Amino acid sequence: MYTLSSYQYHLPEHYIAQSPVKPAHDSKLLLCKYNNNGFNLSDHHSYNLPELLAPNTLLIANNSQVFAARIPLHNTKIILSSGEESILESGEIFIVRVLFHEDGSIDQTHCIIRGSDKKHFKPGSKIIISDTIYGYSKEFVDDGIVREIHGTTLEHLCQHYGDYPLPPYITDTSEENQQLYQTSFGKQQGSVATPTAGLHFTPELRNKLSEQGIKRSEITLHVGIGTFAPVVSEDIRDHELHAETITISYSLFETIYHHKQHNHPLITIGTTSTRSIESLPQLYQLIREDIGNYLSDSCRARRDTISQSCQNSDFLLIISINSDTITFSSRLFIYPGYHRILIDGIITNFHLPGTTLVMLVAGLMEFDNWIQSYHHALENNYRFASFGDAMFIDFTTP
Repeated sequence: MYTLSSYQYHLPEHYIAQSPVKPAHDSKLLLCKYNNNGFNLSDHHSYNLPELLAPNTLLIANNSQVFAARIPLHNTKIILSSGEESILESGEIFIVRVLFHEDGSIDQTHCIIRGSDKKHFKPGSKIIISDTIYGYSKEFVDDGIVREIHGTTLEHLCQHYGDYPLPPYITDTSEENQQLYQTSFGKQQGSVATPTAGLHFTPELRNKLSEQGIKRSEITLHVGIGTFAPVVSEDIRDHELHAETITISYSLFETIYHHKQHNHPLITIGTTSTRSIESLPQLYQLIREDIGNYLSDSCRARRDTISQSCQNSDFLLIISINSDTITFSSRLFIYPGYHRILIDGIITNFHLPGTTLVMLVAGLMEFDNWIQSYHHALENNYRFASFGDAMFIDFTTP
């Protein structure tokens, strides 16, 4: 269960959904209900969630919003570091990661990009996008090139020149599909891929959940290109997960504590929310001695003191702290052998072979149970990947 090949199951191409069902809450839902001997599997639809979730359940959603990170280039003027000019007939800029200021806000003048032609995008080059807008390549970093934007903001650049970056396995890149590739929870722009489990939650379904007494809190995790980084080590335990930037409110600690004290279930919507919530115990351990004082003293010195005390975490690093929120990065990698701490279940899509996402599912369910659930999904024609169907792994007991 620790070999990469163990997660390379056969997935025929026609199982990969090319567009979502309409309405999205009509998607199929595989309920995996825990019992002492494993899981009972039963077939439902996402619109059944109000009946499947217990009253007072706390749902955790990722409110990050996909932005138009793919910028096509046609007959674009390039000025190389040598001063030589050339024309790029066809290509693109793909913004793989946004950068953040100390207060957690997105840097509107810098980002990390990958280009379709290494010659034209290496440090020192200028990409002329319009008469007043150009991008300047500054330096290589692990996942791309730092690009400095001149003449506009990152938000304006993407809004007026960019396309939404649909996954490469979705061949229908129509404007309709691009618009559908956005969850109803989305509030904070910054992701290059949508938190797909949220796609099943239409406004109508959310209203019905509220009527049933289902609560909801949100985190912000901007999905970067690292989400799709392949696992290359045959022993998955040697894989280092990319760091993901997460922002939470202080009140989330209190909300989770209240629900746990009253034995109310905590269910995460998607893998990003799961990694965020399962990172919180270590985050709390790192800041608990200072958090009370900080709330009454928001000076920079207090923030720096807390930040310095958090540098020794194995997989977690504080980025910024202010009076309402904490922004941190986490490399939490969930795979078989992991013992969940806070969550009582997860609603997630069916993921592609060999990815850290299927390893997370196997880590929560245990390996053999994951195999059984995916075999059931394939036998019963569930749709896979971003626009596909969902599964609800439920650990709650009556």
